[in-house]
Amino acid sequence: MVRISLKHKERGALNTFSDILGNDLKNLFGKRVLGPEFPVISQIQLWYIKNIIIKIEKDKPLAKAKEMIREAIARLESEKGSGALKIAIDVDPY
Repeated sequence: MVRISLKHKERGALNTFSDILGNDLKNLFGKRVLGPEFPVISQIQLWYIKNIIIKIEKDKPLAKAKEMIREAIARLESEKGSGALKIAIDVDPY
């Protein structure tokens, strides 16, 4: 499992960017992508948070999945206004 956490100070911008990344990842991984959705605690201080979970199959090469995720995030970071977006990736979060 891979959890991608996105944080932004504006809720609308976070929704836009998380939807872009979520759709991009769904095109790559299909039904194995959950989210984007707000966690139970959806705001810490001034930062809104959304999570995307990707279930990677054990028999698939992890290096290829990592590269696909890295490319999807790079595409998102090239979007206008994404400079204030923070992205954190956690492998095996649970």
